[in-house]
Amino acid sequence: MSESPLERTEVLKMIYYDDFLYSIVCALRGPDLTNSEPLKDVFTWPIRWICSGYVDPIKKILDLIKPGNVTTIIYSLPLFEGNIKHYLTHVYSAYRSFHKIGVIPKDVFEYVRECIEVVKKISEMLRSGVSFEDIDVDSYTEPIAIQYKELCEKYKLVKVSEDV
Repeated sequence: MSESPLERTEVLKMIYYDDFLYSIVCALRGPDLTNSEPLKDVFTWPIRWICSGYVDPIKKILDLIKPGNVTTIIYSLPLFEGNIKHYLTHVYSAYRSFHKIGVIPKDVFEYVRECIEVVKKISEMLRSGVSFEDIDVDSYTEPIAIQYKELCEKYKLVKVSEDV
């Protein structure tokens, strides 16, 4: 890059004072959690890829934020150490910003939001002492699987397989 330190400082100011850009940049780093690779792979990597400008945002989201991957996150929740709610707040804000600035359509944002909410809800249940045996995970993931299939059909970007 040939930008001067002053030009970079101006870019940083622009990001800092733009709520949408700031929320996206905050989510780029990923979770400050131990053992959180599934979270990063599913929710952070699409943000990074979208910011690179080299991918179709809808396709990248549907490639990585699949119901099966969300289920993997859910069953990995006991392994994560740290404040998952804080991380999910940043991720939610980034995807909301992508929607607000026109990078992703409303229905794709709503799908991502629902995936985040499912993870957050089950995480809160586990944190409150509810055991996995008492949680019907399928009842939480089936609605997102339906949304996912509808989005795949609508955008004709991903071949829907049986293992979503």
